[in-house]
Formats: sequence, structure tokens, C-alpha cells
Amino acid sequence: MLVRHYYLSNFSQLKAVFITITEEADLYKDSDGDELLDGEEVVIKKLPFSENYYCYMYSNPCMADTDLDTYDDYVEEYIGTSPINVQNSLDTSNIMNSSLPSGFSFNNWWDWKELIEEHAWNYIHNAVQSDIVTKYQEIEKEQKITSSLRCDLLKRSSKEIWEVKPTSYAKEPKRQKGLDQLAKYVAAYPGGKIGGAYISNSSFTFGDYTIDYYNMQNGLIIYNFKKQKKEPEPVTVPEPETEKEDGYRYISKTSPSNDYAFWGTLAGIAIVGGTLAEDFFSGGIGIADDAASFAIAYKLIFG
Repeated sequence: MLVRHYYLSNFSQLKAVFITITEEADLYKDSDGDELLDGEEVVIKKLPFSENYYCYMYSNPCMADTDLDTYDDYVEEYIGTSPINVQNSLDTSNIMNSSLPSGFSFNNWWDWKELIEEHAWNYIHNAVQSDIVTKYQEIEKEQKITSSLRCDLLKRSSKEIWEVKPTSYAKEPKRQKGLDQLAKYVAAYPGGKIGGAYISNSSFTFGDYTIDYYNMQNGLIIYNFKKQKKEPEPVTVPEPETEKEDGYRYISKTSPSNDYAFWGTLAGIAIVGGTLAEDFFSGGIGIADDAASFAIAYKLIFG
């Protein structure tokens, strides 16, 4: 890696150094492979109303996931969360509703989290592009302008260019960043123009999502999405028992088998008792028929 040192004797020389770095550095290089150019992750800025310059780092050009939250810097830059803060959120405050199309709504971080976990960060982006090129045959998607620049939508006949962005680009500072990106594509394409009103606002369903997109009339196509709620599966409920007729009275009954057992047991006990009494009063003469009597009693009692 080439390292160059600059020696300054006073602060006023810093401007020239920054200009030199900007001219000589390969700002179109992607050192960490996160799809963000180094010149997009680190920017040299000028202080307002001053000749002073400073270097501002949006994210680390040498780390694909600067804040180590498992979401690459490009993904966070795209959806609008901070690539240097592990606590992800989307700020939708201070919105001028009068500047937004009717029915427009912002997606929050939880919308994105669910989408990324189930599909991918560009799942809706790709769907919007496909829907537009299907409806407008003259428009092409993902067109390469230079070796390092590629626009979302291009109409070659009019040389118009559009960029497809999520709702975070409907407000500052992302709005201006999106316009700057678009301007770069327009400048690089011979005779390029910012896309106009050719694309109309539309709504469609893709997979389990309802998607709306809006032509902001500045070259940006802004979309939002909402996951459709699945209808619960029907549950079969058993029919209730019919009510009893008026005047119904429950009368308990003993089953025939129980009747037989009851009376059979009584008869068996009576036979045993009578046989023993006969033996006693006959002085033992009645023993002769005891075996037959006891057999009958056993049958009646135990079946």
C-alpha cells in the first residue's frame, strides 16, 4: 500500500493538500467490497463560510460492516440506518407532509428487519424495477454507464435516468444524497437527463408484500412496502347438543346385566343359607345334596 506524507507549515496549506488527495486518490475503488465506493464512505468537506476543509467518514472504507451489527454498510446506507451505530432506527420526524404524495408512508426499521430476515435487502427494490420495465417497454434496468457506474432505470430514446430508492430518501439528508448520485449518472451518460413524469405512481403485489412507488418528479422513484397479514386457517367447531324437550325428566335405569347379577347373588346366598340350615336341623342327613346346592349357588353368584 502506497503511503504519502504531506508536510505543512501553516493551516492555510491544508486546502491544497485535500485538493491533491481528491485528485489523486482512487475514489471509485471499493476497498472493503461492501458495494460502497471509498469516495462515498469518506468525503472531504468544506466548512460553510470558511476556507477550512475537513475529512468526514460516513463509514469505514476498510470494513464492510463498520458497526459490526451484521448489516453491511451499503445495506444500512440504502435503507437509511446508521452504519456506525449498532442501535438501528429510522428517523421519520420533521417531515413536511405537504411535499409528499397523497397516501405516502414511511417504512420503519422493523419493516426492514423482517424483510431482510425473510428475503434480502434489495427484494423490494428489484421488484419495483421489474414492475416498471414490464409496464414501460422503453425503459431498461441496471444499465451500465461507465465501468464503475450503473443506473437503476434508463430510457434510451430520451436519455432519461431514474433512481429507485426507499422512503428514507424522501427526506433530508438522504434526499440530497440520492439527487447527487443521480446527477453523477446523468453527467456520465452522453446527453443524459434527469428522469421526468414518464413513469406514473403505481401499486402492485409481490409475494406477500403490497408495494407502492411514487415518481417524485426529480428523478427519484420512492417506494414503500407493507407485508400482508395471513388469514388464520379456519377451525372446525363441533355443533352444540340439541336442547332437551320441555318437561323432560331423567330417570335412572339399571342395565339388564346388572339386574341379573343383583338377583342372582341374592338367590345364591339364599340357597347357601338354606342348605346349611337344612344340614343343621336334619342332623346331617341333608349333606347328601350339598354339592349340587353349592354348585347352583356358585353359578348364580359368579356367573
